[in-house]
Amino acid sequence: MQRYLRQLTQLSIINFIFIVALFFFIQKNTTTPAPQKNPVRQEKNSSSSSSLVSPTIIIVAVSPTQSVKKNLISELSAHNIKSNCWLAVGGRVYDVTTYFGSHPGGDDVIEKYCGQDATGPFQSKDGIGTDHSASAYDLLRQYLIQ
Repeated sequence: MQRYLRQLTQLSIINFIFIVALFFFIQKNTTTPAPQKNPVRQEKNSSSSSSLVSPTIIIVAVSPTQSVKKNLISELSAHNIKSNCWLAVGGRVYDVTTYFGSHPGGDDVIEKYCGQDATGPFQSKDGIGTDHSASAYDLLRQYLIQ
């Protein structure tokens, strides 16, 4: 009986993780319709005069998990100090400002790459030659902006 309950619990956990992953995938890939432009002229066949069609207003709600396309790479260089530090790793932008004081190699290792692409230094531990661990990549994901 205990074996059956353990297997059932494991299946429930796997199903829950699958549903959550599916939810985020669907939400990430959902597109919203573009709002229509204001007054459009409508021509009448029998007359030379024109009338304005009343504009349609479309309200688009954007949740925090939907990414509003921004080019954060171009904003990256503006966040180049310890108190406002963004860096790019693998084409994604991370705000690591709150991580200062926690890095095992010291703050100066991160600080010199604020506002820059740090893919190479991150993958080689600033030139030592070894990549960061899987747990370091998991930790980095917490600071993802885009």
